[in-house]
Amino acid sequence: MIINKKFRINLEKLERGTKKEWKTVRRGGKTFKQRFATGKKADGTKETGMIPKELLSMTAEEFDANPIEGFIHDPILDKEGVVARRHDGHTYLSDHFFTKDSETNKDLLLRHEFGHDLMGVNDYNDHFEEVLRPFEIEERRYPFQQYHNIIGGAHNPEEVIADIYSALWHPHMYNLSHGKGDDTYNLLKRVVKIAREKKLILPKNIDETLDSWHKEKVEERRAEEKSIAEHAARIAEWKRQKGKE
Repeated sequence: MIINKKFRINLEKLERGTKKEWKTVRRGGKTFKQRFATGKKADGTKETGMIPKELLSMTAEEFDANPIEGFIHDPILDKEGVVARRHDGHTYLSDHFFTKDSETNKDLLLRHEFGHDLMGVNDYNDHFEEVLRPFEIEERRYPFQQYHNIIGGAHNPEEVIADIYSALWHPHMYNLSHGKGDDTYNLLKRVVKIAREKKLILPKNIDETLDSWHKEKVEERRAEEKSIAEHAARIAEWKRQKGKE
């Protein structure tokens, strides 16, 4: 069989994924060791989004001396941001990431970046348009301001979804059930559903937590509706009594 050279596939590159090889890398005037994938890809059944606890307390120097698989220290990233997920499946950490004083803030940043994995190139319309529609911003100041963000961040869909995924890990900081209705519950449940389908790790008992919040919200709404109805009945009775005088 004749193979056209233009369409020859580099199988070694295509199967890259599991075996790691140490190489010396120089970026931003700094030299450090970095692990590169060289073996066959994993089968895709393993959960992603694991954040080793030790990563949150490491200095840049400690990380460079003992890198953690799946994460890469990239000094040049400071020009773009603090943390970034790339198509190669790695999470890149800037110098600034290691200087943050709060481990919680570091965890939020990392969770947010992993949350971007939920928004694939062709997934948006199928997975999130329906549940995001109630949060549409009717009068937009800018084209990218599409949806109200219940967490308070950016308004474009991929940032909304990433923010929600991050907040699931720190609900005490956002009180996701406060002042929210069925639309918010549906959005939160959809993020959990898609995260599970994409094998992105989730907090323990997250389904029970969301259902509990929703139940409390429904009970609060019913109590409020009952109070309003009782108040309206009292006013109607007062008017009826006044009419008899």
